Formats: sequence, C-alpha cells, structure tokens
Amino acid sequence: MKNFESESLQLLHQYQKELEKEKFTNLFFYIDNDGNNICELVNAFMLNTNDHSGFPSYQSFFSTEELLLNAIVHYIYHEAPYAEWNLFMVQELIMCSISSDEYEETDLDLLFNHKKESNPESQAVSFYDKYKGKVGKTNMVVLSCMSRLKPLYASDVGIFDNISCSDDIFTLASALAMNLQNENGNEDFLTEEKMLFSTILLFIYEHTKDAQKITHRSALELLNVDVLNKAFSKTRETNRNNPSLSYYDQYCSSVDNETNRLVAESCKQKLSFFAEYSDDEKSEGDDAFIAFLSDYAK
Repeated sequence: MKNFESESLQLLHQYQKELEKEKFTNLFFYIDNDGNNICELVNAFMLNTNDHSGFPSYQSFFSTEELLLNAIVHYIYHEAPYAEWNLFMVQELIMCSISSDEYEETDLDLLFNHKKESNPESQAVSFYDKYKGKVGKTNMVVLSCMSRLKPLYASDVGIFDNISCSDDIFTLASALAMNLQNENGNEDFLTEEKMLFSTILLFIYEHTKDAQKITHRSALELLNVDVLNKAFSKTRETNRNNPSLSYYDQYCSSVDNETNRLVAESCKQKLSFFAEYSDDEKSEGDDAFIAFLSDYAK
C-alpha cells in the first residue's frame, strides 16, 4: 500500500527547498494526488515570502492572506484544467477580489457563491467563508498577496538566477512554459514551448561568461526565427556535438515552419512579461550576448 503521508511530506520538503533558493517554482507541481498537502504548501509559501511583502504590517495580514490563498489554490486544483495550475491563475483570482466599494460583491465573491450552491462542503468554500469573516481592508490584503507572488514569477536581475548547471535549465524551461500563460491562454504547444525554451536557454548558457547577468532580452533576441536558424546553422558547422544543437534538432523534428513560428511567438509573449518588472537599464550581459549573436548568426 502506498504511503501517501510520506509522499506528501516529501513533496512539501522539495517545495520548501525550492522556495529557499527563490527559484521559479509552481506550487501545484508539489500537490499530492488527493490535494491533502495544499494547506502545508500554502503555509510554506507564506513563511518563505514574508521578506517580499511591501507592507511593514504584513504580519497582521498573514493569517487572512493564508486563508485567501488556501481558498484559491484549493479551488484551482479541484476545478480548473491542468493548464491553469499555475501562479498566474492564482494572481488572476486574487485580482478579482479588488473592489472600489467594500459593500459590493466582487467577481471572486460571485465565483465562490456559485461554488457554494453546487458544493457547500467544498474545502475551497470553507476557506473562503473564513477569509470573508476575517478580512477587513480587502485591497490591502490583496496587494500584500500580490507582493508575495511577484518574486516567484518575475526577476529584476535575470532569468538565469540560481542556475548552477545545465540540468537546472530544463527545470527553468518547464517553469517558464507552465507558469507564464500568454494572453490568449493557448497551451496547444506546451510541449514544443518547453523544448524551444530548453534550446535557447542552453545555447545562451553555453555562449556567455556570466549567465546571471543575462535577462529576458537575450532570450527574446534568440526567439527571432531567422536568428535562431542562422545561429544553429553556424553551430552545426563549428561544433556538431554541441548539446543545444541536439535539442534544436529534436525541436525542429517535431514542428513544421508555421508551427515553429507560432511556438516562437507564444514563447515571446510569455517572456515579454518580464519587461513589466525589469528596470529600464540595459544589462551589460545582454548587450555582450546580443553583440556576439549578431556576429555569430550572420
């Protein structure tokens, strides 16, 4: 008989380690088969993101935020399709609780009211009822929640933060594809996006001296289809054993020209999200890599 308690604890410990490193991570990856460890995962998230709260009084919101996040994570896990199991969907639902009138029902209220009618015993409903019974300044709680979420899907330094070896890149590629939903919510090419992200991130990692100075700008440059194809044509001529070339060939064998264009555009949309959270100063690392790429992919 499978030991679900051990599995839940193991997943929780893995998640805690990821949070301590502040890596791109998706809480939903660590939920056990029955969702029994959601409360523990949310609590781990809360405890490891206190420093990111933009409010000196965040401790006064702690338990209220935890109730809100438990309600939302339980709801998404049990009600949403797999493609929506990510921090962006958490963010979207949190934002639905903002209102200019404290006496007016919010979109999130309506969502949980509907769920309460269909399943009053739902854990998500139970947590939301407790949240509504405790919350005072709703918008302040929401903003505090948002400040906790931001560092987990956006980086002011670079997308290669905490990357210590090539194996970490594949975890990052998967997180980028899964966590960064594009505006159209089109996840038809999720597998192909993971492959393309792995390809370009590995190429950048191989061709830069200090990957941690690289931001989304370098990846966006390489996502131009013509530049990508020329770069790997050159790599094929100069180093046929290059690991990123192997991933590029696997990717190309799985897509036609039109699909390649659509996948690249979807990846660009996802990476462009970083522009909202990066400062206006151009990274020296990006400038150096883009200059190299311009010469390399002639």
